[in-house]
Amino acid sequence: MNKLVFFFLLSILLFLFVDSVTLKNYIELPLGMQSTRLSLIDSQSHYVYFVSSNDEVRSFLFKFDTLILEFVEKLDLGQNEVYCGVVDTNTNFGYFGTDNSEGYIIKVDLTGMSVIGSIQVSGGGNFKTAQIDPTNHYAYFISYDPPIPDVFKIDLNSFTQVGSLTVSSDYRYGSAIDLGSQKLYIIGYSSNTTIYTVDLANFVSGDSLALEQDDGRASCAVIDTTTGQMYLGTATQPPKVIKVDLTSFSRVGSYLMGDYYSISHAAIDIPNSFAYFLVEDEPYLLKFNLASSSLVGDLKLNSSSARSMSFNQTNQTLFIGMSGSQVIKVNVQSMNKEDYVVLPDYENPKTILIDEAAQIAYVGFYTNFALNAKINLTSLEILDYLITEDPEQYILYGEIDLDNEVVYYFTYEGLTIIKINISDFSISEIKEISAPGGSNGTLGTAFDNQTHFLYVGFQANDNNTIFKFNSPDLTLVDELNLGEKEIRALSIHSSQGFLYVAYRNYSTGYFTLLEILLSSFTENRNLNLSDYVVDTLLLDTKHDYLYLGTNTDDSVARNSVSAEPTFAEICRIDLSSLMILDCNQLQNVDTVEMAVLSSNQDYAYFFTHSSTSKVFEVTTYNNVITSSQTFDSLSFIEAAATDSTHQMFYVSTDDAPVIFAQFSEYSPGDSSQQILFSFWIFGLMILFFFF
Repeated sequence: MNKLVFFFLLSILLFLFVDSVTLKNYIELPLGMQSTRLSLIDSQSHYVYFVSSNDEVRSFLFKFDTLILEFVEKLDLGQNEVYCGVVDTNTNFGYFGTDNSEGYIIKVDLTGMSVIGSIQVSGGGNFKTAQIDPTNHYAYFISYDPPIPDVFKIDLNSFTQVGSLTVSSDYRYGSAIDLGSQKLYIIGYSSNTTIYTVDLANFVSGDSLALEQDDGRASCAVIDTTTGQMYLGTATQPPKVIKVDLTSFSRVGSYLMGDYYSISHAAIDIPNSFAYFLVEDEPYLLKFNLASSSLVGDLKLNSSSARSMSFNQTNQTLFIGMSGSQVIKVNVQSMNKEDYVVLPDYENPKTILIDEAAQIAYVGFYTNFALNAKINLTSLEILDYLITEDPEQYILYGEIDLDNEVVYYFTYEGLTIIKINISDFSISEIKEISAPGGSNGTLGTAFDNQTHFLYVGFQANDNNTIFKFNSPDLTLVDELNLGEKEIRALSIHSSQGFLYVAYRNYSTGYFTLLEILLSSFTENRNLNLSDYVVDTLLLDTKHDYLYLGTNTDDSVARNSVSAEPTFAEICRIDLSSLMILDCNQLQNVDTVEMAVLSSNQDYAYFFTHSSTSKVFEVTTYNNVITSSQTFDSLSFIEAAATDSTHQMFYVSTDDAPVIFAQFSEYSPGDSSQQILFSFWIFGLMILFFFF
């Protein structure tokens, strides 16, 4: 019996001391319209719809009010890779096809924003385009891949497949429908573009027209039903508009549209005799006069790419889905942007800043418009978010000044500082710094909470500079040029008055740890790190150590000129002597990306950057790994922060679905408590042998 008691007590103690951190809670941050390829409009009800496939398992339908351009609602369509669709304005139902081999068509009640059902077509899938005949209650979904049938006919009344038809062996990129003549036109391409016809009255294939090889691949088409002319936009550079007479079914001519990238979408204004073509990359909206067959206007769209487009004939407005979860409203008469709306796209969180007293986290995201969010740490809920007006601003670093109640975010492209007031959570200033020799981006930041100075590592071409700013007015106080060195990480020792910078020398490829004296802002000492590739620095002020996490960068050999590193390491540096004391080799680990200290600074937690994240717990006074844990739900940890008051720390991942995770520390205590624990174990062993 005594032996059983002994083993019971021992197992409890070992369990408590080995399992040192616990994943307490997490939230999946919602994504916006990342990959929208479909836009549909219901002019009668004043709504426009965008479909986005955010990942491999879900597609979402987004509903916007066209009059005030306001987001209304979001619906999970229950299938992935939804790519095309149609709206039946008579019933206010939407029908959406998937771009995969499963070949699902989903029926949605657009009034109540609910999925009514779905059907799987027989022998088809990979739907790229669709058309509707609302009078006869049929929809036609066109498959991209041969030898799958080109077109599938769906009876909208019974929501069943009633036919399929093969008309070509080409890949199908677009379609158009002429309800007056009851003809469907399918745009195919192999070595050249061919237009195939389908007689909808009998659902049989008709004539085909091969365009000239120099025309390139047509990607979209619209029909002027009053003149019987079709206009096709090409995915060429420069793009063209190809004109086809449908009465004689012959090519009329082609028209170069200027120095733009390829056209992806088209819309037509028949009463006013204009067509509009959307250039996807380095996006433009092009206005084409149908009467003169000429380009008469363009509008540059301020985003990296344009994804989809819908036209409201009544209000003479176009709605364009852009990258960065942005919808733009364009007045086509003036060719001016009337309005825009941006949905928060909570992807790639790169920095976490914590206000422990208020239990609030401020998270900056490496996504369009410098998105940043305010999160309640008690309920793990998003309270609010902010964006800038520049879609090309991506947050990479952040610092918090609680004394002056401000948060600073730093963008990757160019030295831009975004200042946030904590009191009302508003952007109070955006400061752009012009650096000599070009502008590359921010490479690291540090904040001195005693003197309220901000230190920013910045790269301008091959020159790296550390800028010193005053908080909260962001006055540039000083700068230190490091020359041709790539800054990788910064860490500040406020009480001792030092800033530590890990950088790579461009000429040798090797790393150096530089100590900067803050009082004079000059270089003090340096430590040659040789071929250690540094990704993160962690300062332990309690024991006066600096920890560095490394990665297996293949551009630097480890211990041998010919051998590449096969493991990441956790190394401890004594700051008094500025010497490496020891290193832990992490086998089968490529990168240590992030690290945080425990509340009492007796433990450090190092996080790997991998599809399945691993956490290593290290005792800071002797750099011994006491435990390691694997978290399957966390992929590619990018940011971490500690809440010392509540013995919590938080991490975020950059892999969708984005997770913001909360960990609770189990703090075994300092080294003296560990010694006491050892005596307890020793005493229990004596009891075991005597009894």
